[in-house]
Amino acid sequence: MLFAYLIYFAMITHKALETIKNLRKTYRAALGTTLFVMGVSVFIMLRNGQASQRIDFELFWSLYSLFNLYLYFMAYLYAPA
Repeated sequence: MLFAYLIYFAMITHKALETIKNLRKTYRAALGTTLFVMGVSVFIMLRNGQASQRIDFELFWSLYSLFNLYLYFMAYLYAPA
């Protein structure tokens, strides 16, 4: 099932590349940051397991910090000038 989802995501991303190229620079930065945070989070969760995230204090705080940094960056990008 995961493989089918990844194929679907790749097809949608390929079709959306033209639209992504036409976005403003801040929106492209936001999209890149979102994909980066999602990728790091998935890597950490797959490498350590979701159950260990609830037990391992350092892992919990690193994910929590990454999420807070991501939210701060999004708020900075979308704040009125």
